[in-house]
Amino acid sequence: LLWLQQHYWQSRYSVSFPRLRPCTGGIEPASIMDERQLVQAICAFRLLAPEIELSLSTRESPWFRDRVIPLAINNVSAFSK
Repeated sequence: LLWLQQHYWQSRYSVSFPRLRPCTGGIEPASIMDERQLVQAICAFRLLAPEIELSLSTRESPWFRDRVIPLAINNVSAFSK
């Protein structure tokens, strides 16, 4: 991200935080990120580059989204079933 910002400084950047989770008939993720690790990643990106847009998936629980959005999130992805 920092390299991109240095070389393409006229562009706007955004980072989305999807979380891979096990699903029926799907690929088993090598590691599963828990909520604490996700909050750490979000806060690290906010500190690293305060000007970038950060997005969170609507697949996260409402309880989690309601608490994380005020911390550092600019956008929430479109509704998904």
